[in-house]
Amino acid sequence: MIPSSIIGAVIGKSGETIKYVSKKTGAVVFMDKEEDKNGDCPEKKIIITGTRHQADEAKKEIDFIVKQKHLTLQ
Repeated sequence: MIPSSIIGAVIGKSGETIKYVSKKTGAVVFMDKEEDKNGDCPEKKIIITGTRHQADEAKKEIDFIVKQKHLTLQ
């Protein structure tokens, strides 16, 4: 789960960041749009599919982006 306040950093402009993570790791990475139809959830779900290695690498990339954004906000 990603805080709603920084989901934009994970997705990137026109989805560039999330597409980059998918391409770099080979995993399929996308945001679950069904979970928050009203847009009022404090966290967003990112879904990662692929092999165990691909998913682990994608999670590391996303965790890095989230940590960088948290550091920027502090």
